[in-house]
Amino acid sequence: MKKLFKTLISIGFALLLLLSAGCKKNEAPKEETTAEAFAEEFIRAYESGDFLKALEYFPPSFASYEAERRGTSEEEYRKYLKDASEAYQAEYALTIGSCEISVAAELNEDALADIQTRYGLDTITEGMRMNALVNISLDYVPDTVPFIFDVIRINGEWYVSPEFGL
Repeated sequence: MKKLFKTLISIGFALLLLLSAGCKKNEAPKEETTAEAFAEEFIRAYESGDFLKALEYFPPSFASYEAERRGTSEEEYRKYLKDASEAYQAEYALTIGSCEISVAAELNEDALADIQTRYGLDTITEGMRMNALVNISLDYVPDTVPFIFDVIRINGEWYVSPEFGL
């Protein structure tokens, strides 16, 4: 009797494991971000004056590169961006409206190699020159601001090329 009871418990446990394995939550595959969608996110962060947020769109090594170029520490560079953001946002009443983004051209292998070498980046697999027309209202005066900048793909992630600067 004990043996039958143990067998039934083992079978029940095995069935429970099989059922729970088959009932995984159906997750949609992660949608790949396009160069255009990435560029629009960056422009909205940059134009809003949140320069620390905009920094997140650059390759991870960009902040240390820029701090070294300016002869300061990364911490001081981040403080500079924070202070600049606060001053910008206090000075201007900015509203960002529509944003039209398009790919102007693909960057060729020589251009990608040059960016990669100049900034000591991991392998860049793709690069695009982006055109952006941003409708803004600065101090309640509407305007359309054009931007041309490059985005690069490293390890499957899009970044703003360090050449844009911040």
